[in-house]
Amino acid sequence: MRGINHFVPHAFSPAPFPDPDCPPHFYAHGHNPQYRHFGKLMAYMNRVATLTSGGHRIAPAAILYHGESEWMGQAMLSQKPARALAEAQIEFDTIPADVFAEPERYRTVMGETLKVNTQEYAALIVPAAQYVTAETAEAINRAAFPVYCIDRRPKGVTGGEVVSLAELTEKLSPEAVFSPASTSLRAMHYQGKAELYFFVNEAATTYEGTVTLSYDGPAYRYDAWENKIYPVELKNGTCAITLEPLHSFLLILDEPDAALLTEPVCCKGEALPLAPWTRRLCTGIDYPAFGEAEPVTLPDHLAEERPAFSGFARYESRFTVEKPGKVTLELTDAGEGVEVFVNGESAGIQIVPPFRYDLSALVNPGENSLTIEVATTLDRQCYDLNKDDVRFKMRGLTEPTDPTGITGTVSVYIR
Repeated sequence: MRGINHFVPHAFSPAPFPDPDCPPHFYAHGHNPQYRHFGKLMAYMNRVATLTSGGHRIAPAAILYHGESEWMGQAMLSQKPARALAEAQIEFDTIPADVFAEPERYRTVMGETLKVNTQEYAALIVPAAQYVTAETAEAINRAAFPVYCIDRRPKGVTGGEVVSLAELTEKLSPEAVFSPASTSLRAMHYQGKAELYFFVNEAATTYEGTVTLSYDGPAYRYDAWENKIYPVELKNGTCAITLEPLHSFLLILDEPDAALLTEPVCCKGEALPLAPWTRRLCTGIDYPAFGEAEPVTLPDHLAEERPAFSGFARYESRFTVEKPGKVTLELTDAGEGVEVFVNGESAGIQIVPPFRYDLSALVNPGENSLTIEVATTLDRQCYDLNKDDVRFKMRGLTEPTDPTGITGTVSVYIR
């Protein structure tokens, strides 16, 4: 989504936990409560990166990096036009002045478009600057494709069109048009082994609306976390879209395999009564040896009650199913990774709220046990271990504020 499709694991340390020179790291010799959740995340990332590798993004704009201009005089940071384009769902690449100074090395071809290696851009954007390199100025002056100089032309530049930062997005067409508009949505059109659109909601609120594409063929939605596909109704290039905060939407432009299509989890229907909740705790190294159960009311206030706790919080309840139907669960919020069990069988791990599960295959007629395990980070434990260390105080160590345990509500539905 932001030009990243290769992931390099960081913060591995072979030293015993805690290693004061390293953040909480991977397995952490058994101490990391989220080790299995991390594995799930890597599987998700691998699926998405497989889809977005080996092809190319459709990026209508190239933004000239401001480095040389900043060294020579007054210059606008290239991230300013980058933000304007991102908030308008217009994909772009940031390119160096070297593509004009060394065209053979970068396979730069200037025609009706600007081609750099395998990427092709409809326009070049030059952030406001006093100066650009001689090769860049020459390229701008002879360009047959649109060049937009923000606020002013650099000295020595006679070509291009001067536009303000506010006018910039009006000059370019996005690959995906959302209604209503949102500055927090990100959109990428990718062509590879599969042609797809990838949407991400970076807002703190759910987006509901439509998206219109320059495509009107068969399509389906791919859930890379669950590795499932869902039907999509695309009419005249427009489809409805709902995206919760931090969630993504992969739209594959292809005919789906009808035998593999399924419906996303829909948490609606009759709410089933839940027995009073109990909570048990254990650290990551002790899992699954939980302590004694104690009554708890949701949402839980575990972080306030035990500010130094890191590990697993296991919440247990029961519900009764008196008639057949589809049973689903929704947990609105938790800190942080969640695994749900019904009658001792896992329904899977999720890491981003809201957490929704289809429990139908695990439910029995009559009474059923419900267990939710919430895995925290090691943040609070590490803070407690290092808060009195002068070295950490000098580095600006701050007390953790993230909540832990079930911080939302749990509902079970049948329909």
